This record gives sequence, C-alpha cells and structure tokens, in this order.
Amino acid sequence: DEPDEIDLTTQIENSLDEYRRLWSQLPPSTQPERELAVEHIIRFLERQLVKPCQEFESFNTRLIESAASDHQSALRWLAWGMAGIAALAMAMGTLIGYGITRAMRRTIGRLAVQIQDAAGKMGDAPRIVITEGSDVQELHAQVDRLSIRIETVVQELQQRQREVLRAEQLAAVGQLAAGVAHEIRNPLTSIKMLVQAGLEDGVLPAEDLRVIEPEVRRMERSLQTFLDFARPPKPERRRTGLNDIVRHVIGLIQGRAAKQRVQLTTMLPDEEVWLIADAQQLQQVLINLALNSLDEMPHGGGIQFAVHTFQNEAIIQVADDGPGLSREIASRLFEPFASSKSTGMGLGLVISRRIVEDHGGTITAANRSQVGALMTVRLPGCLEPQCPPC
Repeated sequence: DEPDEIDLTTQIENSLDEYRRLWSQLPPSTQPERELAVEHIIRFLERQLVKPCQEFESFNTRLIESAASDHQSALRWLAWGMAGIAALAMAMGTLIGYGITRAMRRTIGRLAVQIQDAAGKMGDAPRIVITEGSDVQELHAQVDRLSIRIETVVQELQQRQREVLRAEQLAAVGQLAAGVAHEIRNPLTSIKMLVQAGLEDGVLPAEDLRVIEPEVRRMERSLQTFLDFARPPKPERRRTGLNDIVRHVIGLIQGRAAKQRVQLTTMLPDEEVWLIADAQQLQQVLINLALNSLDEMPHGGGIQFAVHTFQNEAIIQVADDGPGLSREIASRLFEPFASSKSTGMGLGLVISRRIVEDHGGTITAANRSQVGALMTVRLPGCLEPQCPPC
C-alpha cells in the first residue's frame, strides 16, 4: 500500500510479462540464434526482474525494521507511563488515605463529644473521657458503658410509664364511676319522690308508674353500658349477612326516627355481603351510630345507610344531615367519656370501636362536604358466595 511498493510491483509484473513474451519467441533449438536469445533473456531477467525483486525485499525489510523500532519505542514509553501511573497512584492513595484518616478522626471526635454530652444528660452516667489519641476501640468501649446506662434509664422510664398507665386507669375508673353515679342518681331521685308520694297517698297512680318505668330502663341502659365497657363480651362469630343486619337495625330505630321526623334510607347491594362476625355486636355498633345521629337531629333530617365492598373489605357507612362534628369533639371522639350531649356517658363509640377492632376492622368519623357527619366501618369481608363458617 506504499507508493514505492506499488511502483516496484508494477515493474515486476511488466517485466515478467515481457519475459514470458520473449521466451515464447525463442528460435527452435536447431537454429544457432537460440543460444544468443537465451543469453539475452537471462540478462533481461537479471536487470528487469531480479533487481526489482531485491529492491522490493529491501524496502519491506526497512519497513519491518522501522516498525520494530517504533514498537520498541512504544514499549519504552508504555513502561515509563505505567511506572508514572503507579507512582501517581501510590501518591494519590497516600493523600486520600491521609484525608480519610483525618476525616475519621474528626468524626470520632465529634461523636465522642456527642456521647459525652449524652452522658452528661443521663445524670449519673459513667464518665466519658476524650483524649487526643482517642480511637474507635476506645470510643466503642465508652459507647458500651453509655448503652448500659441508657438501658437502665429506659427500664426506669418503662416502669414509670406503667405506673402512669395504672394511674390513668384508676382515674378512668373514677370518672366512669362518677358518670354511672350521675346517670343513676337522677332516675333514682324521680323514682324515690314518686314512691314517697305514693306512700303518703296510700296509692300509686298509673301516671307515676309510666314515669317510673322509663327511668328504670334508663338505669338499666347505663349499667349495661358500664358492663360492656368494663367487661366486653366475647364475640361469637358466624357466617352473617350484612344486609340483614342493616335492615334489622332500621326496624329497631324506625319508631324513634318517625317521632323525630327523620327519614331513613338505604343503599344496599343486590347480592348479600357475607361476614364471619358476631351479628349482635355489629348490630350494637350500627345502633350506637344511628342513635348518635338521631340525638343530633331532634327536629327532623335524614340518615343514610350504605353497604358496599372494595377488594376484600366490606364497608358500612352511616351518614346524617345533622350539624356535623365540632372541631373540639372530633379530635377525641373515640376517647372514653367524650360526649357533646348533656346526657350520656360517652362510651358508645368507645365500645363500638372495640367491637370493630375485635373483628379486625376499623371505624372512622368525618364531616360530610356540605352538611352532617359520616361514620365509616371497614371489616374484612367473606366475599365468596359460600364462605366457610369461622
């Protein structure tokens, strides 16, 4: 591919063609001119063919020697480059290692100061000593000593937390007792006055008996609420249809709703929604939610019961057209004794949430976009048509 090579190759090819032509024109061997012609061809080969071939060989020999020289030079430069890179890598490694060491030392120093500060906040924690030559092992030993003290402090805090919890439980019991006493005292006062008046008159009229009966029922409800809160019954789970529970609850509250001019509506799916649950307890939850809505609408309104499913959950929603949840009561709606009503113990939603959580579900409360409140109960559903009994 070199110009000189191309010229020599062309010359050799042309000379070879000429040689073949001359050889083909040799006189016969019987003629005396043949020897002279052969000598002429031999001289032609030496001048026009052998010499260019020798020059071609010499040219390629020079190319090979030049390539070998360049290769040797490249190897020398590569060797020096590798040596330089190795030296530079060693220098950079040393600098980086020194930098990392300094950074780690500063980090250990800051960590040691923080540990010392934490130890000081622990009160009588073991003394943390920081020296100029502090290393990781020494810091580890100091952290171990501090960890032992922290574990002791945590145990003390847990013990105090248990004591505070017991105190809160006792306070709750006292508050519950006060609520029960308040709820029972008023009906007892009315009953006592009516009985005393009947004893003085020697007869107890039917009007007084009609007053006594609802007061006694009121005391029964208060005591039952107290019992449900203090000792919740164990659920008896069976295969239960949720639509039937909603219809039964509507039948129970329909009388009071009619008196208050509250309209009851339902949105139930065409197919029954099956649950593995205690039907009586779920009925109690929905009754509590419905009664709370009725208490907020003494002069009319509406309550909507809706049941639907999503993925593997059964969802029950009770919405009303009342005033909704106030900001004060919404933050502690499910706390014991939290109630915005003048009567009532504030335990209905607490018991309802306990029942729902015992069934593996959740209950939430929120205000509707326009008016009223929305209570949502989510329960794990048995969405297959033939779900097995619990």
